[in-house]
Amino acid sequence: MPPRLAPRSTPLRALASALCALLLGCPRPPAPSEPSAPTPALSPSADAPEPACAVVPAPRECRVHPGTVTLAGAPEVRLVPGWASERYELDTREPRPRIRAGARAGVFRAETTLAQLAPAGVAPRRVIEDEPAFAWRGLLVDVARHFFTVTELEQLVDRMALLKLDVLHLHLSDDQGFRLELDGHPELARRGAFRLEAGRSVGGSYSKGELAALVAYAEARFVEIVPEIDLPGHTRAILASHPELSCTGGPFEVPSTWGIFDDVLCAGNPATLGLVGEVLGEVAGRFPSPYLHVGGDEVPATRWSACPKCREAMRAAGLRSPSELQGVFTAQVTERVRARGKIPVAWDEVLEAGAPAGTVVMVWRAGDAAERALRAGHDVVLVPNDHAYLDAKQSGRADEPGSDRVVSWADVAAFAPEAARRAEGARGRVLGGQAALWTEHVGSLADADTLLFPRLLAVAEALWSAPRPPREDLEHRTRALLPLLDARHVGYFVAPPELPERRVFLESTTLEIPRAPLYGGRVDVALDDGAFTPFAAPLVLSASTRVRAVRVLPSGRRSGVAEGRVVREPLGPARPRPLGGPGVLYDYVEGEFARVPVLRQREPNVSGSLRTFSLPPARRREHYALRERAIFVAPMNGVYTFTVTSDDGAVLRVDDRIVVDNDGHHAPRPRAGEVALAKGAHDVELGFFQGGGGDALAVAVRSPDGAIRDLGELCFLPR
Repeated sequence: MPPRLAPRSTPLRALASALCALLLGCPRPPAPSEPSAPTPALSPSADAPEPACAVVPAPRECRVHPGTVTLAGAPEVRLVPGWASERYELDTREPRPRIRAGARAGVFRAETTLAQLAPAGVAPRRVIEDEPAFAWRGLLVDVARHFFTVTELEQLVDRMALLKLDVLHLHLSDDQGFRLELDGHPELARRGAFRLEAGRSVGGSYSKGELAALVAYAEARFVEIVPEIDLPGHTRAILASHPELSCTGGPFEVPSTWGIFDDVLCAGNPATLGLVGEVLGEVAGRFPSPYLHVGGDEVPATRWSACPKCREAMRAAGLRSPSELQGVFTAQVTERVRARGKIPVAWDEVLEAGAPAGTVVMVWRAGDAAERALRAGHDVVLVPNDHAYLDAKQSGRADEPGSDRVVSWADVAAFAPEAARRAEGARGRVLGGQAALWTEHVGSLADADTLLFPRLLAVAEALWSAPRPPREDLEHRTRALLPLLDARHVGYFVAPPELPERRVFLESTTLEIPRAPLYGGRVDVALDDGAFTPFAAPLVLSASTRVRAVRVLPSGRRSGVAEGRVVREPLGPARPRPLGGPGVLYDYVEGEFARVPVLRQREPNVSGSLRTFSLPPARRREHYALRERAIFVAPMNGVYTFTVTSDDGAVLRVDDRIVVDNDGHHAPRPRAGEVALAKGAHDVELGFFQGGGGDALAVAVRSPDGAIRDLGELCFLPR
C-alpha cells in the first residue's frame, strides 16, 4: 500500500514560537497555517492520585527523575534520520526542553505531550520516548445529518490534535444532506444541502475555498481529512436533484427523519455511474488524502428487485439475487476511485458480495468481519459500534444528548484494536481505528463535546499506546487532564453517581455511594425532599427512602442528578407450582424492534426449551426478539439480586413485577435489580430483543446468603 501523504511541514521556528506563547506567554504573531499546541494543563485536584506521567494517550516509555523544572525558552529540536515520522523523544530535565523526532509530525506530537505535562510552565523532570501503535487514529464526524461550520470543524481538529489523533473522516453525504458545492454539479448542494424541519430550512454546504482552508488548517496540525460520499444507499439527498437516477423516478425531498430508506441509486442505470464518477473525480481533487471513502453500508435491495434496469443488469452479470448487484456497483465505483490515484475505503457490508482487491474495509459491525477482511487481503480500519460509536449516550439518562443506545466509558476503554492483529494475513493489515460521531441526535458543538469527552481520550489511548496501561491508570491520567479541558472550554460529560434504581431490604440496610476515579470531586446527597449535603459516610436506612445524588468536580462542573429508591418491603409470597424438569421455555420472533416487545399474543417463528436464560442456537444475526419463562425456586427467604447482561435490550419480571430494566439499544452491559422473595416457587419471565450489531444475553442471581449462580440452575420448566 502506498504511504499516507504527509501533511505540509511546519517550520521549527513557528513550532518554537507556538510553544513559547502557550507555555511562557511570549508574544505570538497571527499565522493562519501555524499549528497551536494545546493549552497547558492546570493542576489536578488535590485528592487526585499523581500519575507519573499525566499524559493521554500514555507514552510508550516515561522515565521519572526527581523534581520539577521551570521551562525557559523554546525547546531545542533535532530531527533524527531513520526514525518514523511520529516518533519522538522529549527530555524535560533542563529548563530548555530537548526534542528529538523523526519528522515535523514527531516534533508536534512532542510539543503536545509537553503542553499536557507542564502545568503553568513547570514540568516534572522526565524523559519520554514515544511513537504510535497505529497509523490511522481517527474520528468520523457526520456533517450530513447535522451541519458543522468550518470554524466548528477547526475546533474539532484542535481537540483531535490534543489527543494525537490524525484522521478526520468527514461523512459528507447521506439521506439528510449533501454538503459539497461542486463545480461540475452545483445542483447537488443547491437541492440537497437543506431540508425542512418543523417548517424551517436547516442545513448548509462547503464552498471550494472553505474546504481548502479546512484542509490547510488540519494539515498544519498533522490531521488528514478523508472524505466520504456514501453510495449507493443513503442517497436521498442526491436523488432530490437527480430523481432519474432512482429506480422509480421520484420525485424526492431531502428527508428530515432518520433510518434506512428503500430509495437508493439505480444500479442498472448507466447514467448513475456517470454522475458518480464525475462527483468522485471532483472530490478526489479537493482532498490531498490518498484515501476516498465510498460508503457501501445499509443498502436495501427492495427497489432493485422490481426495477427493469436492475433486473437486466443482474441477467447480464449472471447474478442470482438483487443484493448481489451491490458487489458489481462497488467494483465499478472503486475502479473509478483508483483511476483518480486514490485508495478506496468502504464499510464492511461490501464484504458480503466480495470487496474489490485493494479496498480498505472499515469494520463497524460485531462478528468476524475484520477477520474475513484481513484474510482476504484487505487493510482494515476498526470502528466497532459497541466500543467507538460516540453518538450513543454515556449513561442512558434522558437529559444527556445522544441516541438511545448506551456506550459507557468502560465500553470505550475496552476497545482493543490490537486484538484484531492476530488475524492479519500476508497482505491484510490493521491500519488502526477511529471513533464515530453520528449526528442524528447532535444539535450543536456543545452536544458534540459532551458526547466525545471524556470517551475520546480512551479511543486515542487505544490507538496510540502500546503496551496499554491498565484502565485505572487511564482514569487517573484523564482525571488529571480535566482542568485542561475546562481551560479549553470543552464541555465534557460528567457521569452522575451510581445509585441503585431500586434497593430492597427487609429491616434495615446500608447504602454506599462509590467514588469515581475518573472524576474525583465530591458527591452531594439528598434524602426524600431534603437538601443536598456532602456525602461523607455510608447511609443507614430503616424506612423506604428516595435518594438523590450529584457529582461536583473541583472546577464546579456538576453532573446530572441521579435518583434511586431504597425500599423496605415484605417477602413476595411463593405459590405452589407443578414443576417439570430443569430448563427454560422460549418463543423466538423475527422482526425489527427498538424496545422489548410484548410477545404473549404473537405467533412465534420458533418455540422450544433451553438449559438456562440465554440465546437460542438457531437464530438470525439481527432483528429478533425472545420471550423466555421458567419457574424459579428460591432456596430461602430474603432479598434476591438478579443481574441481566444483554446486548441489546432485556426486561426481567418476577411474579409479573419488573425487577430489571435493561431495555433499549446498547452494547453488552449488566443491569441489576432486587426483590424480596419467600422460599419456594416464583414465575420468572425475560423479554429480549436484538436490534443490530452483536447479541448477548446472560442472567445471574445472588441469593440472600451471598451465593451467585446462573439463574438457570434454580429454574424449572412449567408443567
